[in-house]
Amino acid sequence: MSVTFTRFRSLRGGRPRRVWVRRGFVVAALAVSGVAALVSVPDASAANDLSGDVIPGSPVVDFQHFEPLRLHLSNFATPDAGAAALGFPTDLVFDADGRGYLAELTGSVRLIEPNGTVAATPVIQSTDYTDLPMGRDIGMTSVALHPDFLNPGTPGYGKLYTVESGIDHLQGIANGDPAGVNRLDPDEADFAPQYKPVGIDERFKANTEHRSGVFEYTVDPLNPAQGTTAKREVLLTHQFHHAHNLGDLLFDPRAQPGDPDYGLLFVSSADSGNGTRYQYNSNNPSTLPGALPADDSVYGRILRIDPLDPTAPGVDLTNRAVFFGTDPDERDDDLIAKFSVPTGPVANPLATDNGTVTGDDLTWAYGLRNPYRIYIDPEEPTGTTTIWSSETGQKNVEGIRTITAGSDGGWGLLEGGFFYLQNSDNGSTIPTLIQGLTEPELQNVTITVANGANGSQTRQLGNPEINRIVGVDFPDFQYDHTDGVSPMGGLIYRGQRLHELRGYYLFAEYQGNEDSMLTDPDGRTIGDQAVLLAAKPGDTLGRIYALSATLNSLDVPDRILGFAELPNGEPVVFGFNLGEFGPEGVVYRIGAGDRVIPEPTTAALLALALPATALRRRRTGRGRRFTA
Repeated sequence: MSVTFTRFRSLRGGRPRRVWVRRGFVVAALAVSGVAALVSVPDASAANDLSGDVIPGSPVVDFQHFEPLRLHLSNFATPDAGAAALGFPTDLVFDADGRGYLAELTGSVRLIEPNGTVAATPVIQSTDYTDLPMGRDIGMTSVALHPDFLNPGTPGYGKLYTVESGIDHLQGIANGDPAGVNRLDPDEADFAPQYKPVGIDERFKANTEHRSGVFEYTVDPLNPAQGTTAKREVLLTHQFHHAHNLGDLLFDPRAQPGDPDYGLLFVSSADSGNGTRYQYNSNNPSTLPGALPADDSVYGRILRIDPLDPTAPGVDLTNRAVFFGTDPDERDDDLIAKFSVPTGPVANPLATDNGTVTGDDLTWAYGLRNPYRIYIDPEEPTGTTTIWSSETGQKNVEGIRTITAGSDGGWGLLEGGFFYLQNSDNGSTIPTLIQGLTEPELQNVTITVANGANGSQTRQLGNPEINRIVGVDFPDFQYDHTDGVSPMGGLIYRGQRLHELRGYYLFAEYQGNEDSMLTDPDGRTIGDQAVLLAAKPGDTLGRIYALSATLNSLDVPDRILGFAELPNGEPVVFGFNLGEFGPEGVVYRIGAGDRVIPEPTTAALLALALPATALRRRRTGRGRRFTA
């Protein structure tokens, strides 16, 4: 049985919408961005289909419709009179009193009162990133509140943390400094990547070199709308590329005062670049030729630190080792105490305990490309810690993975469940399925390397590669670029209103994909609409469900940047629409829309001409068709 879906445009609420219709029934509604006329439209066949339909045994899946429920999106955040409109929201966190702290890419943290009103005065108002290139991971990308944020008399009282990238940015210096005399000194940051741009990337570097850091602000939790300028540098990394900086911040919501891991901050750190050579910054020491020294990397990792100022009154340094880093006021050889790392029973898995705090002492997990969003389920039993992370792929595979202490994600060698190799010396590999193979089977795997004008070459996996692969933790859910190009991590739904989704992991595809695909300046495929997604933890089939909004709901945002939990456990989603004059930020409450009667019988499905199996996509010309 086949069912054809037709695409058309309608105007509702003053904005074009794309709606999927099946024989007169509206199945889903997705917004149309305004960028199609601004970028090229390549052939749809440019994306590799790596799903199990094409490659037997592949963990890559196509999106399926989630049939039991349609969502209802309603506006949550409304700027107060005199307040600026929301721009480019990048993160959102709520305190126990229900106040929301919304980070914006341009360097502001906006206060959202429990009733959804956005205060006129930002909690943090920075002008450091207003003139930097948008969409390049530059600016403020995360915000987190210390677990003692509302506890007077504690060192964490009023402490708010951010990730900011673009410090000392050298945009445009290439034209005035072709010899690179005025480049940033990597030694002036706390950490710098070993692998650096070469060749054409070296020239590109002049426009993108910068620093990425974690910062601590002190605000008044009783009156956060009065703002603050009290800012302290916690951690600073050197970045040669505009992308793949420090990304997200997270405190374990289960930790209680007195627990040895209370107040420890997880920091997601990408591999410091996009493509050529940068993947090697993620390698486990000694697993590949040229891998980083054991103490030299914080890139492609999940870091775990105590961000409080070690010299501040009342800070308990039991089971802590102090990190001494560069002084932001001097940037010379003088080092100052900036943060501490856990030691003893709560030490990080790669900790060396040799008297000097190194990158390994900060490292909780490694082998990651760009773990942009991280999350811990507050209902996970204590005794174990699992981080849910979205990870943006390089060439073909996007993923959601669960990360545990000491795990290796395989990046630098693997992209999802496939072998990956691309650098200026070795060309790129044809996708070769690796996931699910035993060690003896890996001994017989042949990979094909395309070397451009030099043709293709084949070789067997080497023993160092096999040794690493057998210890890799593969993603839990994977999809390829026929469905999207960048997952945005979310949360495990534990609320009450969406009972059909309770226990599911809610996340999003940032910008989706259509048959008439678009490309960005880096040549990566992009689409024109974000997609709300859900996956069931523990699903061995790795199924990913697309969630639809009802027609009486607000549109799914054009771009989705993330999710947050209200104090009552209900979710909100934030992102932006592509307005005529720039991003128009939105924060929407996710509620239940239309509910479907419990699963009908096969006979009823046939009578209604509804597909009883997952919808699968195949391309016909420039349209899109689903078959069941």
